[in-house]
Amino acid sequence: MLDQLALPLVMDLPPPVTLPPPAIALDVARPPSRRPARTLADVFAVVSADPALSSSRRANYRCALRCLARLLGKELALIPTAPDALRPLLLSVAPAAHGMSDARWRGIRSHVIGSLKPAGVPVMPGRSTSSLSFDWATLERALPNQHTRFGLSRFMRFCAERAIEPEAVDQSVFDRFREVLLSESVVKAPRQVHRVACHLWNKAARTISGWPPVTVTVPRNTRHYALPWSAFPESFVRDVDAFLGRSCSCGPFTDDYGAPQRPGTIRLQRMQIQQMASHLVQTGVAIETITSLSTLSAPATAKRILLAAHKRAGNQSPHLHGMAVLLKVIAKQWIKAPTEEIRLLAGYAAQAAPRKRGMTDKNHARLRQFDDPGNVRALLDLPRKVYRQLKQVREIDEPAATRALRALAVEFLVTMPMRVGNLVALDFDRHIVATGSGRKRVLHVVIPGSETKTGEPYEVPIPAETAALLEVYRTRVRPVIASTPNSLVFPNARGEKRSEIPFSSALTRFVRNEIGLTVNAHLFRHLAVTLYLREQPEDVETARRILGHKSLTTTLRFYAEIKAEAAFRRYDAVIGSLRPQPPGRGGR
Repeated sequence: MLDQLALPLVMDLPPPVTLPPPAIALDVARPPSRRPARTLADVFAVVSADPALSSSRRANYRCALRCLARLLGKELALIPTAPDALRPLLLSVAPAAHGMSDARWRGIRSHVIGSLKPAGVPVMPGRSTSSLSFDWATLERALPNQHTRFGLSRFMRFCAERAIEPEAVDQSVFDRFREVLLSESVVKAPRQVHRVACHLWNKAARTISGWPPVTVTVPRNTRHYALPWSAFPESFVRDVDAFLGRSCSCGPFTDDYGAPQRPGTIRLQRMQIQQMASHLVQTGVAIETITSLSTLSAPATAKRILLAAHKRAGNQSPHLHGMAVLLKVIAKQWIKAPTEEIRLLAGYAAQAAPRKRGMTDKNHARLRQFDDPGNVRALLDLPRKVYRQLKQVREIDEPAATRALRALAVEFLVTMPMRVGNLVALDFDRHIVATGSGRKRVLHVVIPGSETKTGEPYEVPIPAETAALLEVYRTRVRPVIASTPNSLVFPNARGEKRSEIPFSSALTRFVRNEIGLTVNAHLFRHLAVTLYLREQPEDVETARRILGHKSLTTTLRFYAEIKAEAAFRRYDAVIGSLRPQPPGRGGR
């Protein structure tokens, strides 16, 4: 019956149409076997001659490639196309530094990435528009929220494009996903994208009915390598605690008395001991044999620790030197080791001592941004710009309040370049002191020596303009930040003191997004002295007081290059005055 019904339908079909052979012009212009473009100059040439591209797309690609070259300050022929090499270059672009909006930069970046595929460069698209198979679409609909769908979307489409169905997913598929992310994508944090996908997959396997019952390894993408304290013998932990609290265990005028250690020093030494013990375990020493600090400070094991740290951190790093010095201190002050052993450990510390003292090369490079007076003005005006915009806002929401908080922190670091640890600990009740009244009222930041790194008290008047910003912040902004009653100047949402490193990172992102400059919290101290010594190169004493250094030698060690720069400027001025003047410039 079915055949009889189908027959008329077949009979009614029109005669087959003979299609013309496919055009081969595209293959001639872009043969599959062609080598992928190696530089953006090659990409520019390919997209300029590609007949498969529309004129508008070709123009967009060419314009984006030229813009990227201008933003990077490089020729197209010097910019690689390999995604893993192009990724850091794209991340280095700060749109605000070029007066460009974020939306405009996203468009340029999108067109640059899009131009790679016609040039034969294997690149994972930033946003895949390919449809999912029925099984993958079913799993996607089962995901509970947008966060989970977003975190797994890239992995799902990676599998769908390769015809990998959910039941075929295993550890090897996730490993391949990670390889492609690293080698063929320009996503900002490929390792983090992979890690999140692994975590969300495992969570879905535990909580969603019908999800493939496969668990994958969630990688640790951190640089932390130290073993937890709970892994070490209790006797070792007790010995460490006793060593770190040694200065408090006895009264003054005793043989073993030592000055109380500052909390920051104790935290640093505890971390160093944990890392050194972990290094020793990684060299093959059984962890149960590490029963006291004498195990670490013995010259033979100390050498093994330093060699392992050297392999990880590099020769003559401050980190390696700090470990070597601490091993010597433990042997001399705690273990009371023989003189010969202490001499050997002192030799190790001398070998690990950094050859260069003072400011790091990275900080020198970042300070060069401020050779441009325009960048100096942009940074100094940033807090006031934010608060000028705040005046136009009737009700301040949380994002605006967070932006104003960071702007005030930048203002404090510009006018009172304190350490970030003191900045996050500022308290209205303890550290902000008012003198006088009315128009003569002056606010001061007063930090006792017990709370500073050097032990020197820090007391500075708050400039009038900064005090005005602080008042606006206190009355309009701070109540939006934390509803819990507290007296901290920069509290977090729970009304607690902020952590130093995350807050410093947030300030770096804030400055970069606002004006396109790379400035961390500590660089403000270097910048303050740099700007002052450029104008007053001989007045190092004022620079010392600005930074709160105990010794003038410390200040000179860090900023000798600035004095040299000022000396060469004066020398160049002398040479310029002695050169014969060209005709027409004051001469006859």
